Formats: sequence, C-alpha cells, structure tokens
Amino acid sequence: MLKAVRAFETYVTNHRAFIPNYGERYQQRETISTGFTESAVSQVVSKRFVKQQHIRWTEAGAYLLLQIRVQVRNGDWRATLSRWYPAMKAAPEGKDV
Repeated sequence: MLKAVRAFETYVTNHRAFIPNYGERYQQRETISTGFTESAVSQVVSKRFVKQQHIRWTEAGAYLLLQIRVQVRNGDWRATLSRWYPAMKAAPEGKDV
C-alpha cells in the first residue's frame, strides 16, 4: 500500500500543472464535467488506432495532436507558433489561431 501511495504522490507532483482545480472552476462557473467530450474523443481515437483504417495514428502522434488541440482551446497556440517562428505576425487583438 505504501508503494502505491508513493507512486500516486509522485504522479500528482509531476503532473500538478495539468490537474484542474475543480473548486476554482466551479466558483468561476466554468465547465467541470468533460465526460461528453472525452466520450467523443475516445470514439475517434479508438477508430484511428484500428489497423484496418487507411489513416492510422500512433500513440505518439495522437498525443502530439492532442497537445496542439489543448493549446488551441486554451488560446496559447499563437504564442507557441510565435516562439517557433519569430517572424510570424501577431494575431489581431482578441484573435487566435
């Protein structure tokens, strides 16, 4: 049991930046439940991992795609692109890629 608790503690410590504060989200009237989204993503991803599909995702490719999608959803994607491509013009105020 102690080994499992320590492994959980390590996981939480290493991933704390990615764990939502649901109390804070509730107070700000933000979405807490993502079950409907997770279900849709699960259906799409599981279909793409099937070997008979013409377009098949690897685990690494799916992970990278999801990282980009999260940045787009959070409004951080333009900043990431600007770091990679400094000559890229900034988006007009309030707009993002």
